[in-house]
Amino acid sequence: MTQDEVDRAIDTLHAPYPQRTIRTFRAAMKSTRDPTEQAEKILEIIRDLGLEPYVPPKPLPEITPEDVHLVCWLAGVP
Repeated sequence: MTQDEVDRAIDTLHAPYPQRTIRTFRAAMKSTRDPTEQAEKILEIIRDLGLEPYVPPKPLPEITPEDVHLVCWLAGVP
């Protein structure tokens, strides 16, 4: 592997995943004690699932008073 591929795999592992995917990674890590085999299994999972590095969404702009619109009033009458 090239260093770029290693960096990409590391970035991919830092993404937020659902518990199902995390369990798959944990099972691969527990299947052997050899670090080389563990890394190969993790890379295989990344390839098989088509996982990509996480790109966080752009934050929304700050809300201003002009962005707030009154939809309706509610009044209680005895």
